[in-house]
Amino acid sequence: MSTPRDFNKALSQYENFHKLPPKEVGTFNGLVLPDACVVVGEATEILYRSDKWENKNHDYVHDHKPGVKVGRCDTGGLRDAAVPRFITSATTLYRLGVCLGLSFCNFDGEPMEARVKRPYPELYAVPSGKALLIIDTSGTRAKLCIALWGGQLDVRDVGIVG
Repeated sequence: MSTPRDFNKALSQYENFHKLPPKEVGTFNGLVLPDACVVVGEATEILYRSDKWENKNHDYVHDHKPGVKVGRCDTGGLRDAAVPRFITSATTLYRLGVCLGLSFCNFDGEPMEARVKRPYPELYAVPSGKALLIIDTSGTRAKLCIALWGGQLDVRDVGIVG
């Protein structure tokens, strides 16, 4: 099996974010990155658990800057917005941790909360660091639930920014 074209970039980003080498490298069973989703609003914060920096889990809250879109990808046949090509063309993702929750404002300006329960979905980034993907890996097939992108969103060595 050949190495995906963006594998080295994702590996480098993982090591930058975690300050540790990966414990394992694997594949998703059945994961599809859709070309469209339902944009439900603008992200305000994401809560996640990660073992970055110390190889010991800590809970983090990242407050998003304006402009970060929240796209639901688990809505069956409903679609209203294109998922950016830099997301759909990713052949490698890197894991940041698990997602503990997400807050956003809908298009009426109302605060909304996406609650998660155990087993927690996993939080990944695309190799550029410009999108976050919340993926349910608890079933027999991995499923993309939510994608976040836009604004100044980026994943860097200091963590999630923007």
